[in-house]
Amino acid sequence: ASTAYVASFGLHAIPIFDVDPDKDAHKDAQNNDVPAAPPNTPPIRLLMSPMQGLTGAALDPVNDRLYVAVFHSNLILVYDKASELTGPHRLPDRIIGGPLTKLDHPVHLVFSPARAGHTAALFVANQSGHSVSRFGGEPLSKTTPQDVETLDGDVVPSRVIGAEGTDPFDLTENHTELAYPTGIALDEANDEANSVLYVSNRDATAFEDFAGRTILAFANVFGVSGNAPPTWKIEGDPPPLSTYSGTSNPTDQTTLQRPAALYYDSVLDRLYVANRGRRTVLVFTGIRDRVLTTRPADHDVPPTWTITNAYLNAPTGLTGYAPSDGAGLSEIYVADAGTNVVLAFKIDALDATDSTPTLTPRIIAGTSIGLFQPFGLALDPSR
Repeated sequence: ASTAYVASFGLHAIPIFDVDPDKDAHKDAQNNDVPAAPPNTPPIRLLMSPMQGLTGAALDPVNDRLYVAVFHSNLILVYDKASELTGPHRLPDRIIGGPLTKLDHPVHLVFSPARAGHTAALFVANQSGHSVSRFGGEPLSKTTPQDVETLDGDVVPSRVIGAEGTDPFDLTENHTELAYPTGIALDEANDEANSVLYVSNRDATAFEDFAGRTILAFANVFGVSGNAPPTWKIEGDPPPLSTYSGTSNPTDQTTLQRPAALYYDSVLDRLYVANRGRRTVLVFTGIRDRVLTTRPADHDVPPTWTITNAYLNAPTGLTGYAPSDGAGLSEIYVADAGTNVVLAFKIDALDATDSTPTLTPRIIAGTSIGLFQPFGLALDPSR
């Protein structure tokens, strides 16, 4: 069994669903045909949040710990024993928040487990802070290394990537190019120098209507802080300013438009993008070599696959299920805040000869159970 945690922005709750990744896409648990409309599948548990505006979710599956971002309150809620959470009014065990944390409208999160000689870490995309905060991830050789697993209250992050006090739209000042970052994903290599953090960005431009076409990559991310430039980026050609909002440049190959959540499959070297502005899920392949080795001057990279579906209206959240055989993802889960559904796409159905595959998703949850504006997703593959 595996469990999906959904940070619901509009419901102010965390619905928790029992997910069977091997379920046939056209059958329910009783082997009946799944209807075209979202099925009335209730969550196994429903956790009401004491705060409004839940966005990101991240899970520490080893220690059974859930982290949830609260957009409006600039907080991270921490729940211990996530698999045992019951009751609508369960308060978090700890809350990370306060002016020292530098949290500023946090959106998506990514958790990094403890590595040899280092504590566990949590990376947070701060949309209005134009920054990425890292809590923990410090060497055990330090006298008092920060460990995200025990943090509580108003604490200083171990690192912040961002150009605080500068104009985020002025690239002569803001070398990070972070401006309204939203999604975040981590390629955590065994070698710290080859670890890469990916951040979806609305792009450093004052013309917000035309922004949202950039994904930044920071290599050796555990050593990066301050006003540091990205190692490489995926960036589409901007539209002419004479056009209206939503019009893209016909030369743009990335098709990026307001990218939201990111998910990285380190086994298959695939970067999944919830491409909210185009109502698609994009899959970029071979990204690691571009970031760490070749760093081509042309950043206008086309996705290998573009996934479309009638239920994709405003895809905002992503997570993936990888079986224990080590072969990479078998399913990608998508939260859509426009159609109020959580979908599961079978990724092993992707064909290298078909760049726009027709995939039939499995509907995990929908509006019939009151799901409203699902935003963030976290998956426990073993509980």
